[in-house]
Amino acid sequence: MLIVAESEHSKANYALTYDFEKLFYARSPIKLFMCRVGSEKEAAERSQSLFKFMDETCKVFGPGEIFILYFVWWSESGGTNRDMAYYLQVDGELSYAGIEGRSFQRFSE
Repeated sequence: MLIVAESEHSKANYALTYDFEKLFYARSPIKLFMCRVGSEKEAAERSQSLFKFMDETCKVFGPGEIFILYFVWWSESGGTNRDMAYYLQVDGELSYAGIEGRSFQRFSE
């Protein structure tokens, strides 16, 4: 998959980390997580919290994968769009390979 996405409407920390963790199991070069925030400060705190969760929960990620955090900050009526995005790219070149010239092989009985 070129991109996988997960979102969470709740602002509860447990709900956010529960849905964010799902991205760890998808094999994709781009992983997008979207959630709501109420301020720029909250977006910065969420990004730090989710990074800490990544660091404590999973020790191995695919080389070159990009995690994008997209924070939706709803503006008041007539206000400007204040959405914010952060990204983290895992060190290394993407290590995905094609299957050219390959086929499924039957297991021997």
